[in-house]
Amino acid sequence: MKTGSNGFCEVKGVILNRKPSGENNLWSTLFLEGIGIMNLLSKNLRGDSEPFIWGYFELKQFAKSSKYFLYEADIKELMKGIRRGIDPLKVIFKWRNNLIRYLVPEQPDDELLAILYWNMKMLADNSFSHDAVDWRFMWQWLTHWGLAPDIADFLRRGGFSREEALLLAQTTIVNEKGMSKLFSNQPDANIRTDAFKKASEMAGKYFIQK
Repeated sequence: MKTGSNGFCEVKGVILNRKPSGENNLWSTLFLEGIGIMNLLSKNLRGDSEPFIWGYFELKQFAKSSKYFLYEADIKELMKGIRRGIDPLKVIFKWRNNLIRYLVPEQPDDELLAILYWNMKMLADNSFSHDAVDWRFMWQWLTHWGLAPDIADFLRRGGFSREEALLLAQTTIVNEKGMSKLFSNQPDANIRTDAFKKASEMAGKYFIQK
C-alpha cells in the first residue's frame, strides 16, 4: 500500500462488517483492492460506514506505526437492493462470513473482489433468484481458488436433472445480460425450485479443503 508523505492513502473496496468499540469508536472490516481483508478503527457512526457499500476509502497511518485509521469514505454504490428483503440479506451475510473466515487478513485478492462486486450487483438488482446468484458466486469463488471440481461430475453426484445441470452450469459463466436472458423465460417444469440452494450448499463444503 502506497502512503503519501502526510500518512494518507486512498483505496477502493467494500465494507463487510462493523461493530462499536467503546463510546465513540467503530471497528470496520473492509475488503480492499491491493490489500485484502483489513480491520480499521474509525471515529464515527455515520451512514457511510454501513456494511456492503462500495467506494473509495481514505486511510490514515498512525504515527510511528504500521496500523491505519479509517478517516473518510467516498461512497459510490450503496447496493440498496440487498436491504430490501430477508432473502438477499441472508445471502450477503453468508458471503460476508465466508470471506472473513477464509481470507487471510491483508493478503490481496483483487480478482475475488471483482467477482464479489458483480455478484453483489446482481443480488441488489432483485431481478434474479437470490439462490441462483448465491450459487454463481460460490462456484466462481471456488473456481478462482482452484478448489472447484469438474462441474459435470459435481452436478452428476448432486443428483440434478439434465435441465437443472444445464441451467446451473450456464449460470456460472454468463454475465449480467446473460443472467437476464436465462431468467426471462418461464421455468422448466423439470427444474426444482431448490436446485440452486442445494448446489450452493454442496459447493460450500469445498472451502474446507483450502
